[in-house]
Amino acid sequence: MKATLSNGTILEGQPSEIAKAIMEMGDVQSTFPTSEPSVHRRHASETQVVWTEAAVREFWNWLYGNQKKLMELLLKKKGSVSLDEIKERLGLNTGNQVAGILSCITRNARRETGYDQAMAYGYELKDGVWHYFVRPELIQILKKISSG
Repeated sequence: MKATLSNGTILEGQPSEIAKAIMEMGDVQSTFPTSEPSVHRRHASETQVVWTEAAVREFWNWLYGNQKKLMELLLKKKGSVSLDEIKERLGLNTGNQVAGILSCITRNARRETGYDQAMAYGYELKDGVWHYFVRPELIQILKKISSG
């Protein structure tokens, strides 16, 4: 794989190697083939390459049990899923149990991307109820991986 940095430098290597090199360089803007990585902003001027297809595959392979069930539920719902629905579908009693599963998902995401703020899901408060969703940059790759 190749990546072109904003200063014209071309990096070539495995997606994880390129992502790591770009993260170490700080606020460098880079371009990749559109099917490969996603980009997250940590600060207004700092871009971080986080999710490559390889990282998403490794992340998915590490999920098991309720972690995988939760991510599959979020993918299936195509929008957001309320905390109560997650508890009901997974047979859980408390929000703390859901939080434990989410923390494991986050740990796996951060390990596989090498980025200490990587997230595979998002959450928002709608009408006083917490809802969870798969981050948009992961949806297509995860659908491809989970159905195959």
